[in-house]
Amino acid sequence: MDAVREKLSDDFEVLSPDLPGTGDNPELSVQDLAGHLKWLHSYIEDLGVKPILVGHSMGSIIVSHYVEKYPETVGEKVVLMSPILRGPGAKVAGRVLDGALKGLLWPFGQEQRTKILASKQVSWTISHYLTSDKTKQKEITELHYKYGGSFASSRSLYGDMQVSMENDTKMPKDKQILVIFGKKDRLSNHKLARARAEQAGAEYCELLDCGHLINYERPQEVAERIKQFLK
Repeated sequence: MDAVREKLSDDFEVLSPDLPGTGDNPELSVQDLAGHLKWLHSYIEDLGVKPILVGHSMGSIIVSHYVEKYPETVGEKVVLMSPILRGPGAKVAGRVLDGALKGLLWPFGQEQRTKILASKQVSWTISHYLTSDKTKQKEITELHYKYGGSFASSRSLYGDMQVSMENDTKMPKDKQILVIFGKKDRLSNHKLARARAEQAGAEYCELLDCGHLINYERPQEVAERIKQFLK
């Protein structure tokens, strides 16, 4: 999120913490959605102010569920970037993916699984699958090489993957919501995203020729759209 954060920092105070189990943050005792919500609640309580929450991908799941559970602790506006949405058949697809991952990784010990998931081969595959704008492919792949392996263990990463596979992004009630979505997002469908946003009365911004990684592919456009929404 660094590129988006930098473009917002002239107008806003922006805090961009590592989630538990990533970067320098230790993993949770149970790396699940409830654990993330508890951690985020503690983080926000320590701030002493009501922040405007911005979530990308799995972060949109965490942010949206948090706002519904603790609406009084945050501002009146919420930004959901590339939210993961469950359409028809998504639960079945999630179970199939879950089974495939277990079949591929569980024969190895945890240390070996961590090395596999942190490898350049895995980072390359993920960055190529999620990137639509191929003019930025090299830059995005290098960022994935740099940060893709920055997780505490295979256990914490798998826990986060389950959060993404088993949960849906909500549209929090009684809040003003901005949804920013790449039309070529391969993790969720842009028609579903637009329909969910319209149903909730949220503002919807669709970025053409852009995939799931809007924070890498279109950071300037994303930041400008957030600025417009907040002003």
